[in-house]
Amino acid sequence: MFKQYLVPGLAVGLLGALAFATVQTARIGAAKADLKALQTEYAVLLDATAGKDDTIARLEVGVAQARSVAAESAAAVARAAIAIDTYRGLIVAQAKALEEAEKADDAKPDCEALLAADINSLCPARAVGMRERARRVP
Repeated sequence: MFKQYLVPGLAVGLLGALAFATVQTARIGAAKADLKALQTEYAVLLDATAGKDDTIARLEVGVAQARSVAAESAAAVARAAIAIDTYRGLIVAQAKALEEAEKADDAKPDCEALLAADINSLCPARAVGMRERARRVP
């Protein structure tokens, strides 16, 4: 009784198994294609990350160099400020010493008479020369 259905049943079962295998093969092929695409995307992302890491490392080196230059510049400015203060002190001391020497000269009668005289009328060429030399003194 079941013999008559055995061959057609086996044929239907075999067709079903073949259809299932075909669908599974297609799904496996699609999964392999997806896997390959994901592997390619992963490789691209990995390269991009490596590139970013290199960029970050270069930027960190650049920042360190900029900080070093800034520190050196600040030190140079500090040294220049000290030198300026030193020169200012020397100039003030020289000006004070010159002022005291001039006061001592002013107390001498000969110096007072000389300063009271009109050098332009007595020695006009010497007066011009003195003015020119005074302009050239830094």
